[in-house]
Amino acid sequence: MRHLCCISVLFLLSVGVLHSQKSKFPQNFFISPINLPLQASGTFGEFRSNHFHSGLDLRIGGVVGEPVYAVGDGYVSRIKVSGYGGGKIVYITHPNGFKSVYMHLNNFCGKIADWVYKYQYTNHTFDLDVEISPEELPVRSGDLIANAGNTGGSGGPHLHFELRYADNDKTINPLLFGYYMKDNTSPTIHDIRIYPFGENTTINGKNEVLSLYAQTTSPTPKKGKGNKAAPRPRPVGDTVKISGKFYLGIHTTDGSDGSTGRNGVYRVLLTVDDKLVYSYQDTAFMFEETRAANAMIDYPLYINKRTPYLLSRVLKGHKAGLCKAYSDGGYIYFTDNDLHTITYTVTDFADNQATKTFYVQSMEQKLSAPAKPKPLARYIPLAYYLKNTHQKGDFGFEMDEYTIYENDYLDFTTSTPGVGKLLSTVYTLRLVNTDLPPHKSFQLKIRIPDRYRTMKDKLLIVSTWGKQMFAQQSRVEKGFVVADVRTFGSFAIAMDTAAPKASPSNFNTARPLKGNTLIIKVSDDLSGVSYYHCYVNGKWTLAEFDGKTSSLTVESDNLTAGDNKIRLIIGDSKKNEATYEWTVKK
Repeated sequence: MRHLCCISVLFLLSVGVLHSQKSKFPQNFFISPINLPLQASGTFGEFRSNHFHSGLDLRIGGVVGEPVYAVGDGYVSRIKVSGYGGGKIVYITHPNGFKSVYMHLNNFCGKIADWVYKYQYTNHTFDLDVEISPEELPVRSGDLIANAGNTGGSGGPHLHFELRYADNDKTINPLLFGYYMKDNTSPTIHDIRIYPFGENTTINGKNEVLSLYAQTTSPTPKKGKGNKAAPRPRPVGDTVKISGKFYLGIHTTDGSDGSTGRNGVYRVLLTVDDKLVYSYQDTAFMFEETRAANAMIDYPLYINKRTPYLLSRVLKGHKAGLCKAYSDGGYIYFTDNDLHTITYTVTDFADNQATKTFYVQSMEQKLSAPAKPKPLARYIPLAYYLKNTHQKGDFGFEMDEYTIYENDYLDFTTSTPGVGKLLSTVYTLRLVNTDLPPHKSFQLKIRIPDRYRTMKDKLLIVSTWGKQMFAQQSRVEKGFVVADVRTFGSFAIAMDTAAPKASPSNFNTARPLKGNTLIIKVSDDLSGVSYYHCYVNGKWTLAEFDGKTSSLTVESDNLTAGDNKIRLIIGDSKKNEATYEWTVKK
């Protein structure tokens, strides 16, 4: 009965918190950006690679072209066009202090399309990211601004829609503004994992992670032979014997009516013996917080399985406000030999709820001999709350405060190049106590070897993985190649003297062009395509770049009947440039 009472209190608490959050935001100001009933293929705050999802992904029927409307009066304050990321984007600032954002657009409409066309042809560029004055592109609520599409890094046709604070771009869950999506489907709790903290913690007698609902009580069954079905995994019982400190992880998703997708949930509450010890709620976040998603989940498991387990522990350098630990950083430790009740309560935005309860039998902790300290000769101590710098000989790095999430050591080693294109010593940096990537970029510096100083403009820092190299955006400063990197790993200097390549995809000189577009495949071996200019019959012509397919597209309306001379100048970030010419018959 005590447990049922606790769940009722939590339900009332969650409903009360939801209504208090909604009351902060206008409920009748913004209209829907599309005419279709709202269905989300992606929800706000979902865990994605290295970030939280910053809006709603709205379904548009699987095809491009759905009209997109301004959700309120205001003015277009920014337009961005890129072959990557959000693709074609419109930002509208509204008089009530909020900003709406529309991403992955197929095309712009009306005066916005005219403005973009003029800018691209005046500046001879496809890419743009421009802030616009309030009087230049005013809009009214319901104005047609674009058609939804699949541009940039989109994985399929949809509209990515955001609402932000206009003054600081803090993004907010759009559902808090009164948008309605039919949802009678409760979240699903797929699994709960129990993690030992330290070598002296035992979980059912072992110092290893225990998965309550996905792990068997015996070795993993092998696939059945012939027509004999393989035995199904048996879940661990609901009572677990634990000694020492531990923390938890939950894999939970939410569905919605008419959708088979697995989306993120709105709220997670964790109680231990009726006491709230951890909460997660996807209300709003700043974009500089977004990589904290890596610290909130079991990151190594996510990298290997793409399954996000939300962890109850909150690291000291974690600055995002989506989660909160109410005691001891979300770690749990019992000092008695009693039975304890642990409950997860998961809620979606429509207040549909799911719960899972299990029990922990606390056991007396048996301390083993202290582990021998790790040799620290090559380790560099790092404090998460301080700026960390290191400069020795030909190598240096500089990290701002809160680049890492907790105090740690940097394992710093050097080796000779194993790849022929590497021109310097290979410097490897890895944290000793965690696999987490840095929260933000940090600066690396590698001295240019004397024999390559005359070629300094072609040098860059690369990260290496086996025989593969990955270019980092680099610059040269005072005899060093410098790059701002977002990962730990192995780094060295390489040289890029090869120009990008281009080849026709759907045309040749032997037969007339078929279809409405001329497509050119482009590639670059190392530093990446940085710029290009396409000319049709001597006139600069817009070519749209698609990062997913590494291709340029020119509309056939730009071609005249008969033979057309196509000229493409293409270069990379190291100013290696090539010119290609073709004749195309229309």
